[in-house]
Amino acid sequence: MAEVDVDAEDSSGALSVPFDCLLQIFEYLDGHDLAKVSRVCKNWHDAAQTPLLWKHLCLQRWLFCNLSNMTPGEQAWQEYYIHRHAVDTSMGRGAPKKDYRAKTLRGHQGQIKDAVYLSKKEVCFDTATFRPIVASCSEDKTVRVWDITEGSELWVGTEHKSAVTCLSLWEEESILCSGDQDGDVHMSDCSTGQNRGSLRGHDGGVTKMAACKSGGYTVLLVGTGQGDIKIWDLRNTTACLKTFPAVPGMALNILSLHKDKILAVASSDGGGMKLYDLERLLSPEGLTGDAKDYLVGELEHPSLQHTCCITWLSWKPNMAAIGYENGDIGVWDLKPASSVRTHGRGKSPPVLLHTTSAHVGAIRGLGVVHKMLVSASAQDVHLKTWSLQNGGILTEEKTYVDHQGPVTGIHVDNYKAVSCSDDFSIRVYQWRREGGRRVLDSKYTLLGGSLQRASGFQGVLSDYTSCVGIAGTVMKSYTFTT
Repeated sequence: MAEVDVDAEDSSGALSVPFDCLLQIFEYLDGHDLAKVSRVCKNWHDAAQTPLLWKHLCLQRWLFCNLSNMTPGEQAWQEYYIHRHAVDTSMGRGAPKKDYRAKTLRGHQGQIKDAVYLSKKEVCFDTATFRPIVASCSEDKTVRVWDITEGSELWVGTEHKSAVTCLSLWEEESILCSGDQDGDVHMSDCSTGQNRGSLRGHDGGVTKMAACKSGGYTVLLVGTGQGDIKIWDLRNTTACLKTFPAVPGMALNILSLHKDKILAVASSDGGGMKLYDLERLLSPEGLTGDAKDYLVGELEHPSLQHTCCITWLSWKPNMAAIGYENGDIGVWDLKPASSVRTHGRGKSPPVLLHTTSAHVGAIRGLGVVHKMLVSASAQDVHLKTWSLQNGGILTEEKTYVDHQGPVTGIHVDNYKAVSCSDDFSIRVYQWRREGGRRVLDSKYTLLGGSLQRASGFQGVLSDYTSCVGIAGTVMKSYTFTT
């Protein structure tokens, strides 16, 4: 914002407006006009800097404002508005070179199996030093970490002796956990790549991992190709806390943790979804007892369709949406399952409220934000938004047809949605406020460019200022200017 001589005299009578009146007038201005009037004189400058004005602007424009990463102070709301407006403008416009930098990340010699952000995914205001950092793993037995803004490789992990299948970040200690087909998990320092230990003995290979805090422990949950879950205490890895058969005989590739420490697990190869009380499972009795005693629900599709994905409905604490292989989305009431935790197993199982035929083919992705559900299928070109009505009924709000090929992955957050396709494109959408609700606006397409010799994008991930598409052995990154 331009400087003003705050010591200038307000000699004009036209400028001698009472401070409270100025505030009421300035409430009608947008951020650009507030910046202009702050240059008029000292009184106008002081009024235009009032935090309540900028807070009003932020909450009027955006339903969700996260100030947790900001330095506390009177100008926090103003800084938030200026920074986020800049990102929204570049992300909403999407002009190559002007609004974003595109880089191709090459180095892997085999199919990329997973990728995660190592840097903070929330709003970052220290844009001068902030760089999005992404880790990827591959069938070539390596883990690679990238500065996606510069397109440079920071380090390569070569400890694995077989294909690396999945990644999980222990954020508190900046440790990257990587699992492979041989059943080994290696832990590496995110900054240097230095090995911080290994976890072994996962029969059938490692298929899925998640790090969390529960029951007084910081644990790593490791799913295997034989359907077991191993629970490790990350602060004392000398012995596994507990092993139990979660989905026996099938690869466990769906693992999701509810904020109330309900663990949802399933295999896309068959069967329904199982819910475990993780907090009780990690109690002294749970660690020595039978895991079945802490099973609080089993979620089966009426026609026994395979489970593909789950998302928790954040504005309905005891509800979840599950996607199935036939294109259905089921809305489940888990409240009875919560009551089981108090009153004992065997009472009031979870209830399937409603099933909606949403897509043609298996549901590839589900995302929830602003009381809206976003869905995509691996076998059609549609991205859809849904609202939840009474009784768990989903009402389709809008269908987007921006890809020529099937949608292979989606990312949804409080600011935007991003979809990718095997047609070598990534589509960017932004949430727009319309009355008291949110509407998703389709903005523009990011093309894969030189990746067109690959098999298209198989997945996409995103943070506040960037997104990354996975395409075979390479990744394409797009970093938006701030």
